[in-house]
Amino acid sequence: MTADDKGEDELVGPLADRSCTDVVFLCLFAAFVAGMGAISYMAYDQGNVALLIRGYDSYGNVCDQENDPIPGVEYSGLNMKNKKNLLYLNPDDLRTSNFVKTVCVETCPNKTYARVKDIPVVFCLPGAKQGDRKLCPEAPLYKSSPVVHRCIPDEASDGAQKISQQAEKITDLIGEDALENFAAEVKRSWKQIVYIILVGIGCSLMILVLMRFLAAVFVYTVYLLVIFGSVAGTTVLWLKYTDEKEKLDNTPEERKTNEDEDNVTAFLYYSIASTVVTAVLLLVMLFMWSRVKLVVALFKEAGAVVITMPFLVIQPFFTIPPDISAGFKIQTFQTV
Repeated sequence: MTADDKGEDELVGPLADRSCTDVVFLCLFAAFVAGMGAISYMAYDQGNVALLIRGYDSYGNVCDQENDPIPGVEYSGLNMKNKKNLLYLNPDDLRTSNFVKTVCVETCPNKTYARVKDIPVVFCLPGAKQGDRKLCPEAPLYKSSPVVHRCIPDEASDGAQKISQQAEKITDLIGEDALENFAAEVKRSWKQIVYIILVGIGCSLMILVLMRFLAAVFVYTVYLLVIFGSVAGTTVLWLKYTDEKEKLDNTPEERKTNEDEDNVTAFLYYSIASTVVTAVLLLVMLFMWSRVKLVVALFKEAGAVVITMPFLVIQPFFTIPPDISAGFKIQTFQTV
């Protein structure tokens, strides 16, 4: 027996008897990805993202842009440039299936109007006169602030302002100058992008080292963290339920509300569901404990493969030049 034959005989565990598995599901996944790509392209090509981002009034005019007339629709095709915000005339109907009237406005109401006749005509639909109860907002019209180009009453918008500030930055990039804005943002923040990429590469290399030389420590740490996290989460839910139940029991009957009772009931259901999930998870991990060594061996082999083929680590960088080239081609095509 030669040294090579002896080495092949000692091949055990995850290195032996390899073959392709789940080919059918791989084909289904590929078909799913292709289908999602086709649907995304159709939505982008035939749809209008501005309807979702900016909103539109009751006549079909999209806010903050020039519009084409819609046959048979009066007051359609109006120039709504600089009217970036959408105001709901009857916001209470948002919770129902009733038709909600909307109008594009330059600025949201900066104060509360208690009577319809006091509401300025700029907050009414085109063709309305001041005090028109059919084409003007319902009273009271509350002081509002823009949240993702929607006028939201200040009482309800405080909690959404932080989200709005980030969403506004994102939505501002979407439009005719999206590519130019994106390029400008990349140019201004290229240093931070490079730092993030370097940190990501460093973390990836550290994980590779852990997989190669500390695979057992890595796997067992993750294993124990999952157990600890599931048990800790369930414990916190039960403690929260006990605390809420005690508060409810100590509350006088005349001060108890359905909301308080529903809150206690919800925590009870969450606690029971978390307990069941944790029990099943612990049982599965208990029965799979004997397979942990196989997982460790797989991690070690993966680390060894990457180390013996280091170009796998830098393979993603090969896509950068084609991406840059495609970007320049798109930019050139748009400017022609």
